[in-house]
Amino acid sequence: MGIIASRRRRRRGGGVQDGNPNPVVVRNQNEFKFEGGPRNVPRVPNTFDELSPELERVEEEIRKYILQNTSCKSPASTAVRMPDQDAKTDNDDKPEFSKQHSELVREAWCKERKIGSIQKEYQKAFTMICLQPEWIRYTKSLAVLRKIGEFTEENKDIKKALSDHNFLKSTVLKVVTKAYKLRSRTAAISHKCLICGEVIYTTLVRLWSSLGWRRPHMTLGLQYWLHLGEADELIAVLNGVTERGARCLSVQRQAFDLVVKHADFLLWRAKRRHRNRPETKNPQGDAKLTYAEAMDRCRTIFEEYVDQHKLMAFDSAFRGPTTAYYMDQGRAAYPKYFRNHGLNWWLASMMSTIGMQMPIIPLLDDSGSGGVCAFWHAPGTTRMWKEFQRLENFGRRYDAIPKLKRMRKKSFGTKIISQNDFFGIKLNTSPQDFATRVVTCEPSVRAKFALYLERLCHFFTRDFFCSKAISILMQENADNPQLLGFRECMEVIFQEYRKDRPDTVTEESFVEYVYDEEKTKYDTARVNNVFHYVGITKERVPEPTRSRRRSAAQSPVNRSVPQVPQKLMDTIEKMVKEGSTFMAIMRECRRLQLCNNAEFMVAYQKVKTKNLNLAS
Repeated sequence: MGIIASRRRRRRGGGVQDGNPNPVVVRNQNEFKFEGGPRNVPRVPNTFDELSPELERVEEEIRKYILQNTSCKSPASTAVRMPDQDAKTDNDDKPEFSKQHSELVREAWCKERKIGSIQKEYQKAFTMICLQPEWIRYTKSLAVLRKIGEFTEENKDIKKALSDHNFLKSTVLKVVTKAYKLRSRTAAISHKCLICGEVIYTTLVRLWSSLGWRRPHMTLGLQYWLHLGEADELIAVLNGVTERGARCLSVQRQAFDLVVKHADFLLWRAKRRHRNRPETKNPQGDAKLTYAEAMDRCRTIFEEYVDQHKLMAFDSAFRGPTTAYYMDQGRAAYPKYFRNHGLNWWLASMMSTIGMQMPIIPLLDDSGSGGVCAFWHAPGTTRMWKEFQRLENFGRRYDAIPKLKRMRKKSFGTKIISQNDFFGIKLNTSPQDFATRVVTCEPSVRAKFALYLERLCHFFTRDFFCSKAISILMQENADNPQLLGFRECMEVIFQEYRKDRPDTVTEESFVEYVYDEEKTKYDTARVNNVFHYVGITKERVPEPTRSRRRSAAQSPVNRSVPQVPQKLMDTIEKMVKEGSTFMAIMRECRRLQLCNNAEFMVAYQKVKTKNLNLAS
């Protein structure tokens, strides 16, 4: 018992060691030295226990700026930002050219491209994309970094404070204390992540130290977390950032992106809550949106959706097939290498060849090439592509696709594809060098690499993009609240769209217009033309001729009573007045077997339009 008690006292910092009754116990050689005797609680060092008056003043200015910024009338920019504008950085904060070299390369790759400036082998993939050029090279991640950079440039004192190590430590402690509702700073310092078991405070400080010129961006992002975040959601994102921040440099960059993206989400949500407060609404109540407001919100929604679509396209063209190939070959560790390092090589090559910027900003000087191989040239992958290119499998994991899950082992041949080169291009340098080589290599190699770009660009063709976009955006799914409000915005925009085309557009609502003649699926040509009017797709396309042009009064929706039963209208109107959500109303109507999906969408839109007219 005496030996056990002695060991316990030593773990608590007590006991006599080397004749010193109150020893210095070193918990972390790189961080702190705690003093104390038996049963003493370690105290936080004075280096950042209390912020200096200057840093306290700056923190108050940041808090005021964040709270004032939530009351802005515009939820986002009214125009799409070009990537070269988004990539503004502070050159004075980058002492070495090598640290900014990758950013300069990315800016050069993502400039506006014309078809003549792209290699002949890659022109087919480039012409498959239906999006406007600015949407190809635009990503919301860079726009958020630009907004943070603008704020730090306005006030040098704030920028200096955001680059201060002690200020960062204080911010991290406050965020951890708020998230886990801890009572002492000691508990905040030692609190561990629920996923990986790493100490949250130590991991975030080390992550900040590895970011270089991005340090002010991370500190300001954590300040947004502190002032606008809620405890439950902060626990989730802190665990995600800590799990990534404790790993290699490539994954740490993903942790930094998560910090900035969540800060942008918190700002968007605060603006939305401010706009919905009773004292900030119009005197008439919930009046209809103006055309300018609807166009602004619609572009904001597409900023979020296009990034989501790009990620799903990358999963279906690269991540999913790569995982399926390696699992089929019995190399289960390689998909993990791909998620951490291999994706940087493909993301960099997309920028250098067709100028497409993904939401994940690649680490161009990454040294790991694990998971990179010519997987689409393996025997038997044509059958795999037939499943991944289907609309219903878009963005799904390979093991969530039934036909791929049932495939027998070694379906892609027994010969293992080389991990050292890609048709003669060595994979032992960096993603930047690989992306440069796929542009300057021989035409025969470019022809083989073009297959990978064409598989990616298939998901951005007019029919595929418009079908997937309209089906997701019209659902009003609460899983991503930044996509809510699309139908309301499009109804306002559609009224202006009708005025510009009175001879060809006779439908009264957007829902009636985008459905095909049988009212069972969406008309991608009409959806594309509306998206072109908003500024999303490149060009208008001829709309397919219908059997007869009819007015709204002659439409099957209004001509035949079974198309919109009165019982269905009464049920929807009653549940809307009760405050039920869209999904709850749809489930109830399906349970009662009152309608199909097309009839429900038309009836629901009529009820909403009727209520808006009464309110106005």
